Amino acid sequence: MKKTIWASYLAGLERQTPGESYRAIFGYFIPECITALLTYSLITLFDARCIAQIGSPAMYATMSITNTLLHCITKIAEGISVGTMVICGVAHGRGDTREIGQSLGSALLVTLMTGGCIALILGCFPFTVYGWLGTSDDVTLSGVPYLQLRAISVFLMFTFCAISGFLRGIKKNSVPTRCHILGTSIFIISDYALVLGKFGCPRLCLIGSAMASLLQYSVMIIYAGYYVVSEPLVRNYIAAISLKSWATIQRIITLSWPVMCDKAVLAIAKLILAKAIAPMGAIALGSFGIIRDIEMLIFVPAIAFAQVVTFLVSNEIGIGDIEGVKYTIKKVLFLASSSVAVILCICLWQINPIIHWFDVHHHFSTLAIPAFKIVSLLVLCDVAQVILAGALRGLAQVRTVLRIRTLTLVFFCAPVAYIASNIVFYSNFVKFITIYSSFYVGNGIMAIWYIYLLRTDRWKHLPW
Repeated sequence: MKKTIWASYLAGLERQTPGESYRAIFGYFIPECITALLTYSLITLFDARCIAQIGSPAMYATMSITNTLLHCITKIAEGISVGTMVICGVAHGRGDTREIGQSLGSALLVTLMTGGCIALILGCFPFTVYGWLGTSDDVTLSGVPYLQLRAISVFLMFTFCAISGFLRGIKKNSVPTRCHILGTSIFIISDYALVLGKFGCPRLCLIGSAMASLLQYSVMIIYAGYYVVSEPLVRNYIAAISLKSWATIQRIITLSWPVMCDKAVLAIAKLILAKAIAPMGAIALGSFGIIRDIEMLIFVPAIAFAQVVTFLVSNEIGIGDIEGVKYTIKKVLFLASSSVAVILCICLWQINPIIHWFDVHHHFSTLAIPAFKIVSLLVLCDVAQVILAGALRGLAQVRTVLRIRTLTLVFFCAPVAYIASNIVFYSNFVKFITIYSSFYVGNGIMAIWYIYLLRTDRWKHLPW
């Protein structure tokens, strides 16, 4: 007879074996945390601070909704990275050098095709994109040149994600971390100089932000490429690269497209929130952007632990360690929840100065501060679903994750946001809270589904 969910969870935390030890998990977590901080939070927060100093609520709203769209695209690129990481992780667990090399070559080919198509759409049809987002004319006019330039960096981002997925799969996750540190340093310096017109540079505002992103990914790809061709052990895998392994290409696509879709589903949910909030005006849309960016900072440990649990369980399932998979998931979930809870408490304690740091001219604080105090308490629902989804991806159950996320978005998050946006509330504050909270309540529903699936035997066999 199985233990209750809570009893099973506590038992998994107490045992050091089977599964990865807490020390080993933290060893993998630290570089991933740095990577997540640099990728999802630090750059976004610094860029938002620079744009806020310009003093234009409309420009800040433009950045907010455009970055929400680009976040969706980033999740698609991450899908290829995760598919590559899982394939390489399983092959690395088996010691199959040839399969690892084939996975990298196949991932690069898939990346060039997918990233190229998306970059062309953004660069050639920016007015259509902003028309779909439903933005006002002033937002569209300022956003079009920004989006066209960002299209180039989007293509470079896809390429880097394929390389980083390969490196994580062979447990060289410190290399992507170093790439992100270098790229972030380049971005911060160039963003500060080009957005605000410092160090003798012209004041380019949003265009400067796009140029900084282009420099960032260019440097990251150059550094990652240099490591790949110069490290003797990794060079053995490079020697096995083949673009003709159609079976591996098919496997990459089979694993990646559900991950691309399921990661994009959550980002699309945030985009739906932005579209639902946009009719409330620039202040509401700017407040949405500020809260989203702060919550991404709080959520950094969860993103990092989700990456860790994916490649750990992919290696464990590769060698048939079923018990190790179970206990590793429980330990990672505990560490992720605890870390996020600590950061959340600190942010709630200092929320006024934190929001004022972004809202330099005090346009958004009246709405953003009280709204954050309410919706941020639901972040822990998101932690559970992200970690459990990462575990299921590592077990190659990517289609299961996709189905659950899609069903939750279609039948809960989207309808609630749409209905709330069309109801007349007695205050915009209540309307804002209702729309924003639908996202996290939906995440809680997903987490319950994942727990149920992990307590069955469906995940114990790879789907190929």
